[in-house]
Amino acid sequence: MTTPLTCQRIEEIRRTTPERWIKDPDALMQRIYQEAIGHVTPPDDWRGPINALVPVRLKEFYKEAIRFMTATEPVEVAVGEPGFVRLIAVGYRNGPAGS
Repeated sequence: MTTPLTCQRIEEIRRTTPERWIKDPDALMQRIYQEAIGHVTPPDDWRGPINALVPVRLKEFYKEAIRFMTATEPVEVAVGEPGFVRLIAVGYRNGPAGS
């Protein structure tokens, strides 16, 4: 069972646990999104079009990763597989940031 976070417990944690700062949140998000984009792009071409089935509970995270890494807007398509959704995007190369 999880111990409730009382004011006393919060103060104890604040006093006894070393502080961690996220000093560069943009760099952190870039690293997280770089990892995530590898899950939805073709294995041999991260700049290519995206056609991926992702868990519904993670779809917003993957959509944000696609937007951030490819500068394209993913389209969500329902599929017959419970708990999953298809995300399709033109990918980095075919989007506004591609060369």
